[in-house]
Amino acid sequence: MEKIEDLLEMQGCRLLKREDTFNFRCTCCGACCRNREDVILNIHDILRIQSYLNISFQELIEEYGDLYIGFPSKIPIVRIKPKGKNKICPFLYKGKCKIHTIKPAVCALFPLARVTKINLKGNTAEVQYALQKTTCGARDTINKVENWVRDYDSERNLAIISKWNEFIAKASQLIHSLEFQPDEIFYSYMTYILYENYPKDVDLVVEINYRMQALSSVIQEISESDNENQKK
Repeated sequence: MEKIEDLLEMQGCRLLKREDTFNFRCTCCGACCRNREDVILNIHDILRIQSYLNISFQELIEEYGDLYIGFPSKIPIVRIKPKGKNKICPFLYKGKCKIHTIKPAVCALFPLARVTKINLKGNTAEVQYALQKTTCGARDTINKVENWVRDYDSERNLAIISKWNEFIAKASQLIHSLEFQPDEIFYSYMTYILYENYPKDVDLVVEINYRMQALSSVIQEISESDNENQKK
């Protein structure tokens, strides 16, 4: 298996330590809000956007997002859906972000990318950061990684993201272990348990862990039932 550093290098990225620095200054050109189809939302992003705009998950998908089955993960993925031939972010209005104060981590951390190393056997996840290759912005400002990511690098946020990435990795692993082709009903359930109906003011780490256990139990029951049917 290739090391994460090698995979990042293939994508033009470079793994950085928190004490490392990089040269970048945003010039508000809006380039990162155009021609992008890869702004994936995690559950923390989704819940913050829902709360900020006072909308449901379904309204988020209908107005601003796209829900699709990832490849090769085979799990439901939520992304921001760009509009028009120039693929402009639906949150971009008159050159400004309408949800700037709670914008997704993918946007807020740019040009850094957050990478999570997951060990499913040990149930551990380590968050790291990588510098993406970009042609926008200026290079006249030196930034320290730990300062750049501070708002998204709190102990609570890292715990949420680590648990979320563990959840989707586990979900993908479980789907790949199935001996049958998941149908629309199965994926509706997957979407619900991954993204919908989170209680307000809930401890997300606890809630995600609960949902991860529930998903494992349901898939085990489905698999056992399928095996019994095949024996008949």
